Amino acid sequence: MLVDSKKKAFAAEPIRKKKRAMAIAVIAEVQNLGGRFLEEDTTSASKPILPHQSRSQGGGETNIALHSKILEKQWTPVELREKKAEPYCDKGPISSSSDSDGKNHAAPRPDHVESFSSVSVQPVQPSNGEIPVAVDPLIGNLDLDELDLLRSLTPVGAEASTVDAHPTMQTVDGHMSSRNNLHDGAPFLQEMSMKQWITQNLTFLNSPKQMSSYILTGLAVAHKLTICLLGAEKDEQQNGITNPIPLESITAENIQMVTKLDMNSGMQQLSIEYVWVAIPFGASHERGTNQARLFSVGVILYELFTGVTLDQSQFTPPTMSLNAMDLKNKAGEIGTSDSSGSTRQPKRSQLGDSLLSGLSSRGLPYPLCALILNLIECYYGILAQNEAYSSLSDLLMDVQLMLNDPNRFLRSIVISSSPTLGTTCDKLYGREEELRRLHLAYHRHLNGECVTVTVAGNAGVGKSRLAMHVEKTLSIPNGGLFFSAKFDERIDNAQPLAILSSIFNPLCLAFLQFTPREGIEAARQKLIRAFGTQADLLAVVVPSISGLLPPSCFKSTTTPVDITLSMSFLLGAFLRVIASHSRPITLFFDDVQFADPFSLQLIGSLVSSMQGKSILFLACHRDDQGGDNEGLTNFLSSVSQFLTDSIHLNNLELDGVNTYLSDSLRLSPRITKPLAREMLAKTRGNPLFLDRLLGELLRDKLIYTSIDPPRFQFDLEKISDLAVSDDVVALIMADFSRIDINLQRGLQIASCIEAVIDGNLVDILSRNMKVNLENALVQCTSRGFLEKIGANGFRFIHDQGELPLFQQAAYDMLTDDEKRQQHMEIGLALYLHSMAISNIDDRLFFTAVSQINKGGPESVYDANQKEEAGLLSQQRADIRKALQLFRLGIAWLDENYNWTSQYSLSIKLFGAAAEASCHLNELDSVKTYSDAVEIHALSIDDKLPCACVSTYPPTPPLRLISHPHFTPGMVATIKTLVRQEKFGECMALTFKFLGLMGEPPLRVVTDLGLQADMAGLGQRLATSATDESILALEATDDLRVTVKLKLLSSLIHFIVFVEPLLVADIVYRMMQLTLDNGLTNESSLAITSYGHCVLAFGDFAGAVRFGRLALKILDMQPSSSVQSSTRFFVYQQMMWMATPLHTLAESIADAHKIGDQLGDRMYSHLNLACSYFTEYFAGNCLASTRDKLQDCAVSMLRGGFDLHAGLAFVFIQQIAVLIGGEDALEDGQVNGVPIGTGAPKNNVERKLFAPFVMSLNLARAYYLRQLDGDMIWTSINEILMSEKRPLDLNTCIGQYFEGLASFILARRVKKQQMETQQQVVSAHAVDIATLMRRGESVLKQMQSFVEFSNWNWECRALLLEAEKAYTVGELDSAETLYLRAIRSAGRHKITHEEAQGAELAGMFYYERGQPQKSKSYLILAAERYRQWGSVFLAKRVDDFMASHGFSSFPDQDHESAEEELLSCVHGNSKKRFPES
Repeated sequence: MLVDSKKKAFAAEPIRKKKRAMAIAVIAEVQNLGGRFLEEDTTSASKPILPHQSRSQGGGETNIALHSKILEKQWTPVELREKKAEPYCDKGPISSSSDSDGKNHAAPRPDHVESFSSVSVQPVQPSNGEIPVAVDPLIGNLDLDELDLLRSLTPVGAEASTVDAHPTMQTVDGHMSSRNNLHDGAPFLQEMSMKQWITQNLTFLNSPKQMSSYILTGLAVAHKLTICLLGAEKDEQQNGITNPIPLESITAENIQMVTKLDMNSGMQQLSIEYVWVAIPFGASHERGTNQARLFSVGVILYELFTGVTLDQSQFTPPTMSLNAMDLKNKAGEIGTSDSSGSTRQPKRSQLGDSLLSGLSSRGLPYPLCALILNLIECYYGILAQNEAYSSLSDLLMDVQLMLNDPNRFLRSIVISSSPTLGTTCDKLYGREEELRRLHLAYHRHLNGECVTVTVAGNAGVGKSRLAMHVEKTLSIPNGGLFFSAKFDERIDNAQPLAILSSIFNPLCLAFLQFTPREGIEAARQKLIRAFGTQADLLAVVVPSISGLLPPSCFKSTTTPVDITLSMSFLLGAFLRVIASHSRPITLFFDDVQFADPFSLQLIGSLVSSMQGKSILFLACHRDDQGGDNEGLTNFLSSVSQFLTDSIHLNNLELDGVNTYLSDSLRLSPRITKPLAREMLAKTRGNPLFLDRLLGELLRDKLIYTSIDPPRFQFDLEKISDLAVSDDVVALIMADFSRIDINLQRGLQIASCIEAVIDGNLVDILSRNMKVNLENALVQCTSRGFLEKIGANGFRFIHDQGELPLFQQAAYDMLTDDEKRQQHMEIGLALYLHSMAISNIDDRLFFTAVSQINKGGPESVYDANQKEEAGLLSQQRADIRKALQLFRLGIAWLDENYNWTSQYSLSIKLFGAAAEASCHLNELDSVKTYSDAVEIHALSIDDKLPCACVSTYPPTPPLRLISHPHFTPGMVATIKTLVRQEKFGECMALTFKFLGLMGEPPLRVVTDLGLQADMAGLGQRLATSATDESILALEATDDLRVTVKLKLLSSLIHFIVFVEPLLVADIVYRMMQLTLDNGLTNESSLAITSYGHCVLAFGDFAGAVRFGRLALKILDMQPSSSVQSSTRFFVYQQMMWMATPLHTLAESIADAHKIGDQLGDRMYSHLNLACSYFTEYFAGNCLASTRDKLQDCAVSMLRGGFDLHAGLAFVFIQQIAVLIGGEDALEDGQVNGVPIGTGAPKNNVERKLFAPFVMSLNLARAYYLRQLDGDMIWTSINEILMSEKRPLDLNTCIGQYFEGLASFILARRVKKQQMETQQQVVSAHAVDIATLMRRGESVLKQMQSFVEFSNWNWECRALLLEAEKAYTVGELDSAETLYLRAIRSAGRHKITHEEAQGAELAGMFYYERGQPQKSKSYLILAAERYRQWGSVFLAKRVDDFMASHGFSSFPDQDHESAEEELLSCVHGNSKKRFPES
């Protein structure tokens, strides 16, 4: 029956290996049944079995009918050996061997036990020297996979040994061996009892090294044995059964094991595969107490490590009395008490000494001896010593610790008066979940994502150590680059961007060192395109960038429009390019709560701009400051949408504290747990406080090392009673109070500077302050307060962890007066040194200023220092720091005499503060400082720029030179008002300031005097003032001329739309100032504005001339701060006539990049938006243009440019209608943005962009063929002429649609008049003549534009001409012109104009009664509309054909119709250009 039950599965199994294993399993199962069996007898003497003999020999009846085939054979009864053992295992047994006493033991296999790392040992060979060989008499040799499969098939409960018949193992000299040989690298399996293993291994050890290997292997045996016993307990607890391993079976005789010997790389590796307990047959099923079972394990381990079987008769039963109990034990344990009531360990008995001696004599380390003795101590039950084991789980933990970390938990400690703790500085305690989250974030980074993680927590909680874990365990192993920077409260971030420089400059150097040559070259080309000539500003933060870029990138002397934005762009572009060609980069910013606002702003902008790039940002900050830190709050808010994870660290809990103490004291966690409770209560689990308190306890000998036993001990009662400050700084200060006064002085000086003190600083202070600072710091380093960095630098301990609390503690030892005095002494020493050397060290100078700031206004250098430091800060893009320094300088001026005795310095400081406030867009501050200059300045010249700022690269302080770009005072106020779009206030203030400078009021364009002056200027420019002569003009150094041009140019940015009648006079004065005095920074803008002005009077050629001249001047002045704004006006107002629109879009995009480089946020945004507008007019894909414009508009909204963003949203709505029709606007929003976002809020704003919106509305009405509305009757040309506004690209395209609509309306009106015989068909009362006049006017203008660029205008002019010819009845001419218009649009890649021409041509043929030709053109129109992205217009054409019976014409698909038409129009060049 057993065979029959397996037959079906055996026959169905397709894999040969599994068939073999199944057969072996059945044989093993049969042989394990025991009792009497029938064996076929082929000898002649045998007789057939009779039916009545089919009953059992025991006399019982069998209910099983025998198969007839069985009865035909000859059978002989065979007695199998009697059952002797019952195994325990959780999955199934494997075969066992017979040990030396002849007893048979079952061999269950605990499959859930994993083997430990292999241990190198010398294997024990059989006595005959031969390698054991296993014979497979049935089906050959089984490999290890088959052996594992066989074991999985062996049923639970197999009891008798199957050694003799097992096909894969045989007994060789008393042990089992596998068939596999060692010479081919296959593992060598051995199965034996533990006693055999001890005999064959322990007795042959003859060196300490071999003993060490044996100990590790023995611990692996102990580990697996403990797991086996715990598995039995688990079955007992979960299944409610009696413990499967009785107490009586837990003896060395019953322990079975399988070892595996590998020969990998010539090294013999022995590992313990399985250990289990064989249960003797007839053994008692009593489980015994936990203490008794632990004692049995101790006896086994004693024999395992000594080879000696303990005589248990020497253990006497314990006696117990109430006097022996300590019922008041704090830990809730029973122990002895001395007279003082403190808990103590009882003295070791004579027996215990004997056992310890036996263990030690074998060379066992004390921790292992203690483990075994603590197990044996369990014999005494509740009277056992406190450190006796109470559970197998505790034992398993201790064995695991010894195996996993033998240097800490297995090796005997060195007894010393100054013991060394076992704490690992790289190990993090109680942070498993946080580490898991960091690992997940890093793997996302490796997969190419931009990952941002913040780590928050209180001081000392371990934030920085958690973040630094990324470097050691993730970044370095994965070949990544890790860079860190720490912000320091002590140095007040005096040197702008110094902290960021410490992270980005090494990044650049590492990139140059580790990146292949081709990667460096690719990055170089990208950076050249991104930076232009503006790399000088970035070089302030990343000096090593000079090794990556050519000198041409550093020639700029530009003062950026907004230096802060410029720095943000340059740093972002640098990081994006580097990240694209580098190893994985991690940037770690520590203690960002101490960072200055500008640094936080830069980091935030980097996080935003790096989305899509592979980089990891880590930022650590304290969260115990609440909302007091506005800069930190704003930073966290700015990066919140980009956060991958935000980790919050709390103090350690009991398990974390206990693990820390266990590691530190090299003791079992069960022993240190009472101490952990006390330490947790005193430190609240703060890791840094915990570390300091542990050090205090060591110094006070409350934790110490003892000789007997040789281990760490602690006085728990005294520790519990110890009064400890809850302030870790106070704890450190107590340390400092014990050291020499000279060392305290050295620490106090160092604490006033910064966490890291370089050797140069130490040398300067030692010489100037008459103190041996270096010697003091060296001695403090030996005491653990600082650490040495480099040759002679120092760093306070915990600088890379949490706050530099050693530094804080040393600083707090000073009184407030002592702090101010110390800062002043340091500041003066550094300042005097910096002034005495020829090449000033900027870092040294800023440190000096910072120290004097904290010391108070005691020095005669103070106000001058603030001005100089402020200007340097301004040059380094930290405008807020510059403003702070300027304000300090102003505060330290003599309040009563600052405008008399300190007049010149006051002018400089107030003017500089106004300029810095302007950069920060703080209008109130600008007005405050500007008003002060206006009130107190003695002359108009002093109200002009009178403070001076150097150009890039920065010059040393106290050697500053004049520069015409610096414009404080009222000029700064005007610039701020323009940025805030307060145009009315800006105009009023500008007019006032021009009046103060002697300029007459501005004249309107109708003024006869202005007209005469403009005529004279035009004559001058047409004759003597040629382009060559203008380009040859020298730069002017007249400050009044420069300021006037700045004021006038500030008006140009908006007055052309608000008060256009004043534009002519502004332009006239700017041109006169330039031609009469020479070139300035604003001269290119003056010439651009003049070109725009002549365009308003219809001089298209003149406009193009001056636009090109302005671009040439910009090329001569690469440092001009008006690069972006001038290019905006040139491209948007003039060059659109002469430049192909596809090329124009790229040029405007380049102007956007220049705006980013200069920090010109407004014109950067405007240029970017206009490049997308131009793409739309050029016929680029609508969906792509819409998406890019959407991102741009949202960015403008965030930047505060609501009005300009509103124009972009109007354009987005236009595109949405063209793609999906007016239904796209029904929900009141487009792409999630409500319609009307950024719309003009007043008449001035509405007037500003009225022609722009009007042109778009007219184009939409034409596309949708809504020719009956009011918008279609609007004449854009008449509006522009009436307001003297110049033409631009958008209004020009609007006029184009006005012309097309005029011709269509003229034909419609003409048709209606013929049908109704009426002269008036509309309430607008516009006759055909008026419509024709409008259309012809637009046609004439378009034809004039063709002279400048046939690429842009030829197809449009031809289409207008075709529409005119059709309207006046010149049908043959119209047919030719339609074809030419379509051909021109296709040749110039203007897809939507090709579609429009094909649609109008199709309607022409339809209305002329030629439907077949009409169908071909309409099919082409629909196809081109789809190519453009206008699904709605394509559907409109398709619907027209479907509703007008085009399907009745000969069937012709779109492809063939289009091919036929293109053959005529384009010479069979269907694929003349790629699809958009």
